[in-house]
Amino acid sequence: MAGLIVTLVTCGWSLHRLHQQMDFQLRLPEAAWVRDFLRKVGWEAQRLLSAQLFALLTLALFASSYFAPAELARLSAYTSGTALMMLLSAPLVALMRSLAFQLAGCSPQNMLSALKMLSGVGLPLVIVVSIALYFSGGWLGHVLYGQQNDRWWSPLILVLSLSLPLRFFNNLQRALLQARQAFATVARMESIVTWGLDLPLIMLGLYLNNPLLTYSHVLVSELFSLWWLRRCLSPLYQECRTEMRTLQHIH
Repeated sequence: MAGLIVTLVTCGWSLHRLHQQMDFQLRLPEAAWVRDFLRKVGWEAQRLLSAQLFALLTLALFASSYFAPAELARLSAYTSGTALMMLLSAPLVALMRSLAFQLAGCSPQNMLSALKMLSGVGLPLVIVVSIALYFSGGWLGHVLYGQQNDRWWSPLILVLSLSLPLRFFNNLQRALLQARQAFATVARMESIVTWGLDLPLIMLGLYLNNPLLTYSHVLVSELFSLWWLRRCLSPLYQECRTEMRTLQHIH
């Protein structure tokens, strides 16, 4: 409800400012535009719903004794680690959405220039944060999250630290795809990763009572996404090379 209120207020304010600055009149969109818009919204909604269902199912698996005897330390580490993961991921998601809006309609060369610039500036900072997270993970667990058992907490911190730079770069690549309106591609990839990689690894790790294997899905999914996104962006790289050759011939 809070998100809906913020979205409605933001949309109303944006329309008011656009009306003041551009003196445009609201009108009903064309049917083709509405169909295209609803199709893209549907893919994005499917992606978000899939993530929510996966989070609920994972919580149930960590809390249950179906695969392994129930452990309070295991559930506590997972819930606390999920909160920490969301805290670290929130700026990356905001960056992805902002970049997707700003790069919409830009040329392939401008898109890849933005990717290179943000990678050069952001990756070193993210690596520093990852190193700090790894070495302060034990302190965070004991002091802030009340983790008394490191067996399920330390592997999570290790995997999260290793995956953070990959997650940053993957979100930049997702932004390029969304800027090119490839919402279906992103949603399809994330569904495959979530249900085809993450869930089986979690279930196997819980069955074997192996914390590192259980949390390995965080790193494995980012590695797979890195390959998949790079493959999906190959047409963009090809268009950029073609654009560069064209400019060279002109000059």
